[in-house]
Amino acid sequence: MIEDLIYKEQDDVVCIFHRQLYYDFLYKYVTEVLKEKIDEESNKHFLKVLSDMTTFEDVALITMEFSSFWMYMIMGKLKDGYAEYNIVNHPSMNEGIFQFKKRFFVENNIEGFIEEVLPDGSFKKSCWL
Repeated sequence: MIEDLIYKEQDDVVCIFHRQLYYDFLYKYVTEVLKEKIDEESNKHFLKVLSDMTTFEDVALITMEFSSFWMYMIMGKLKDGYAEYNIVNHPSMNEGIFQFKKRFFVENNIEGFIEEVLPDGSFKKSCWL
């Protein structure tokens, strides 16, 4: 199991990124929605990337800017750092991601992969993908 990452956001707000949930989400998305197999080497690499994350920028990169890149990477569909095809950015696939994300959140009883720790010690949940 991958431990949660506690980090400070740009504005010094403390956040918790639920790495294991994010990994589970991408793994299921790739295998169940895209119907792709994940080879052992790609999976190890992706787990290492998630485990090595330490900063806000790491979280932003993996959850916002390069989510399709990481899906391709764990599917073994990268060639020289580029996707062999652009299936994830197709509008119907984006809708598929959205619908799968909604279902995943309901099934796991969560609101997002990131929790912001508020000054009173409570949490504000958000979703980045």
